[in-house]
Amino acid sequence: MKRRDLLAYGASLAGVSALAGCATVQAGDVTSTTPSLAPADIYIPGYAPWQARFQGVPAPAHPGLRKAIPKGYDGRITMLTKFGLDGSVRQALFPIRGHDVAISPDKRVGIFGAMERQTYVAFDPETLDLVAMGRPFQPDWIGGGHSVFLSKKLVAVTERAPKIPYSGTPEDHFGRVTLRNPQTLEIEHDFSTFGIAPHEIRLLEDGKHAVMANYGTTIPPGGGTSYGLPLHIVEPSVTIVEVESGKLVEKYLGNTKEELRHLCARDRETIFAIQTELQRDDQDARFFKDRKIAHTFDTSNADGTSFAVAPTVRINTRSGRLKPLGSGANRQKMRHGLSIEYDPDHDEVISTYPSTHTVIVFDADSGAVKQVTDCEPIGLEYPCGIALLPGQNYYVVAGNWRNLYVFERGTHKLMRELSHYPINFGHSHIVAV
Repeated sequence: MKRRDLLAYGASLAGVSALAGCATVQAGDVTSTTPSLAPADIYIPGYAPWQARFQGVPAPAHPGLRKAIPKGYDGRITMLTKFGLDGSVRQALFPIRGHDVAISPDKRVGIFGAMERQTYVAFDPETLDLVAMGRPFQPDWIGGGHSVFLSKKLVAVTERAPKIPYSGTPEDHFGRVTLRNPQTLEIEHDFSTFGIAPHEIRLLEDGKHAVMANYGTTIPPGGGTSYGLPLHIVEPSVTIVEVESGKLVEKYLGNTKEELRHLCARDRETIFAIQTELQRDDQDARFFKDRKIAHTFDTSNADGTSFAVAPTVRINTRSGRLKPLGSGANRQKMRHGLSIEYDPDHDEVISTYPSTHTVIVFDADSGAVKQVTDCEPIGLEYPCGIALLPGQNYYVVAGNWRNLYVFERGTHKLMRELSHYPINFGHSHIVAV
């Protein structure tokens, strides 16, 4: 073994923590034969295109990248990268504060989720050309950031009610799901989310029910347009709605200290949700007080805020309660939970926590923590997006700013020889097709 290979192998072995109750997994195990990946494309939103250059020109000013930007548009711009597992790259800019991406079952159209803005975008997944632009449900409504295809001809999009001070009545602030033609973004139907500030939406395996995470965050009473700190949170919830009728089936309430942002589900009885608590960034001193070496500034902090520890939960559907997961050291890793995915082949849930550079695996049946992977020692800082590679026994995890690491499903071994190292320019979620 060459010296550089030995060093890389040793560094990769350092990345997995064997915490109480968790399996010890060698993240950098070297296989006797080099595996290969089937073709797949990863779609990665880039939040910070102003930090990108293209052919020596600032990316937002490059005419080849900004073909989709309408003349006179002065709103937020997000870059979308289509990264092929063969190393190919295609990029484009869109007139949107983009968050999540959904691709139709026939791969003919993609939806770029708008986060609290009023421009909605559909694009061609192959060329990244603009297909259509849409508007929110009603004036002053804003995007909830996520969408999910119900079929190749219908996409469900979460939308938030106007940002106005809390009225005292939760129903006044409930969001909507608009069912749209993905080729035109015209609204064909809509129904209530029965929750405030909806965000992630998933279609349950029966194809008849949608499950949604609702932040519960509102503008505080008394005026203003800023959420402020501490957040004014009302009925953070997970709701299940029958798509055809728009009827509320179940509503599970969290506590008013933490937002409910993201979720995944095996079925109606097995739902995992990510809680998030925002605090002032000077509270970081409390979190890091026992760390005796210098550490980098947490780049996920924004506008004077940082993330507190907030345990991921599994919903007890019989009692209606949200059961906090993990304990002790592994719960302390649950800071700024972000992407969460269910692996049906191994009945596991995989979740990222960028602020602690951590990926955690849960047993879907019991909610027990099976593994905690410390990603910083293996070179994967701020792990954000997760995507199961379709038809393959692997999944990918993308660092917020750079890198795309491949892990084996079930064993969670890092497949360094299959991993890639692109610059991602900041993101939350990714999708693989």
